[in-house]
Amino acid sequence: MLSIAIPTYNRSNILCTNLARMYSALEQHSVTVYIYDDSDNDTSKKHISSFLQSFDSRLIVYHANQCRLGHDGNCLNALKNTPGDYIWYLGDTLYVTNEGLSVIVGQIKGGFHDAIVVSNHSNRTRSLVAGIITSPDTFLAHYAWHATLTGVTIYSRRLIDRANKTNPRSVYGSSNFAQLGFLLDGLCSPSISVLFINSVLVSKNSLAVGNYWIKDPIGVFCIDWYDFCYSLPDVYSDSAKLLAVKSHHQYTRLFAKPLTYYLYGREYITKSKYLIAKHKCDACITSRRWLFLLIINSPMIIAKLFVLLVSRFRGLHL
Repeated sequence: MLSIAIPTYNRSNILCTNLARMYSALEQHSVTVYIYDDSDNDTSKKHISSFLQSFDSRLIVYHANQCRLGHDGNCLNALKNTPGDYIWYLGDTLYVTNEGLSVIVGQIKGGFHDAIVVSNHSNRTRSLVAGIITSPDTFLAHYAWHATLTGVTIYSRRLIDRANKTNPRSVYGSSNFAQLGFLLDGLCSPSISVLFINSVLVSKNSLAVGNYWIKDPIGVFCIDWYDFCYSLPDVYSDSAKLLAVKSHHQYTRLFAKPLTYYLYGREYITKSKYLIAKHKCDACITSRRWLFLLIINSPMIIAKLFVLLVSRFRGLHL
């Protein structure tokens, strides 16, 4: 019924910790985890293989890629090759809570949905309305920004088959949003059913630090996000694409909070990067843009002092 797909890359310690944490719930609900290892050495393979000797091989299935596929390639590899009526796509730093498996298995038994989307942080989705979304445009405009997060989406087999048919070449394979592109391809239908559950059902391992986008937020969440939204099929209206472009910053305030100033002090966000892609940045950063412009025009020496302060007092919440 439900399977979990986990692509991984050189994080065997965290992955094994997460698997051990989920194992009792996997047994309870007969859910199988499929691991797709894209690591570039044998260390992960040996570690994971040794770890799995203590567990039922029917519940955790390990596969090492013959050649490296890269992040997005391994993501699509996991989605396309994992068996099951529903596939919960997780990152290797994430784990499903015990409550999470119970809730999703119950929802699957209760009726069909093309996809199920959950929360990973209550504050992140507090303004989103829980329930069933039946319009592709509504999902793109108001919910797709949240589904950029790995681990919050469960894909139905019907959606996966439809996505493969809509876009067999997976043109989003280098977009930074491969799993979301796959989801939106699968929702290319006049009538859809996406269930949004506004509950935290997936968590991140506390040993995992950083995010892949942290060193280039403008490149990922302005340039790539803009290009991604406008590359979507014509099933999605231009007005929905425009709302989607604005939505990520609108809901996350990524470019208008203390983290922005910290990233500026690290020179991951710079005025020159903004000016190079000003048109796309301005399209994405429509709310509190004044604060973003204030940050990137502020003295760098003060921003670097802020970085030192944060580094010294790690408890400071960004």
